[in-house]
Amino acid sequence: MIFSPGGMSDKNRYILLNGTLLKAEEAVIPAVSAGLFYGAGCFETMLAIDGRIQHADDHFERFFRGIDYLRTQRNALPESHAIQDSLHQLIRRNGLEKGRGRVRLQYSLLETSGYRSEKEAGHLLFGEAAPAVSSREPLSLTFTTVSTISSKARPACLKLSNMLHYREAFRIAEESGYDDGILLSDMGAVAETSIANIFWKKENVFYTPSRSCNILPGIIRNKLLNGLRCSYSVVETEADPDVLMDADTVWVTNSIAGVRPVKQVGSRFFPEDEGLTKLLNSLVQE
Repeated sequence: MIFSPGGMSDKNRYILLNGTLLKAEEAVIPAVSAGLFYGAGCFETMLAIDGRIQHADDHFERFFRGIDYLRTQRNALPESHAIQDSLHQLIRRNGLEKGRGRVRLQYSLLETSGYRSEKEAGHLLFGEAAPAVSSREPLSLTFTTVSTISSKARPACLKLSNMLHYREAFRIAEESGYDDGILLSDMGAVAETSIANIFWKKENVFYTPSRSCNILPGIIRNKLLNGLRCSYSVVETEADPDVLMDADTVWVTNSIAGVRPVKQVGSRFFPEDEGLTKLLNSLVQE
């Protein structure tokens, strides 16, 4: 099977496959594998600024926890610093030494016996690097009928490959003309969007959904929480949708966008506080 990075058709684009830089159009992966059939894998999406991956230690710590969850042999993988070196070579090879780059690192199992374990099963470790969109325009969100998945079913704190509920939430929002969709917890509390965590401010208090809502607690979310707690009151909460709709200001966070303002949730429009958004972004810079 030919491996082609999503959204890329440039014949000069390079990808990283098991430690080797290859032109994307020349890379080949096995057609039969648990990674392809079942989404048995994990990934990280990282921001590179001027060729340097941001918050790399946090990303790789979570990445290796994902590999541990898959019950595979971590000692078959290069060390974190070696993988980072390869990714930085990839960034340079794709001409992303300046500006913002979006780097994805994917681990995929090559098991071929269904759900049965295979002691000698191999893996694919591949990466891609492309320009990152740098829009700071406020986003529009809508509530969807998709809920987060209980951590009893799979650890919500990991970026596992088979998370199609996020895709479904995004598609619902997109088809309705919104930028992203909000998922609720199985108890009906505001949880997260398909690609980001949510924050809002009411009077002088900042709020964000708690981990009990089965969110994926993102790296930028955690950085922002730590930064805010130095100067503000911060509450991790299980909030009904009406609470979010009554907020003064709303933001979303993820590794590529940083902290991005929200202009609309459903029929409710929110004012943008540009000064505060700039301050929040300063709290998550490396």
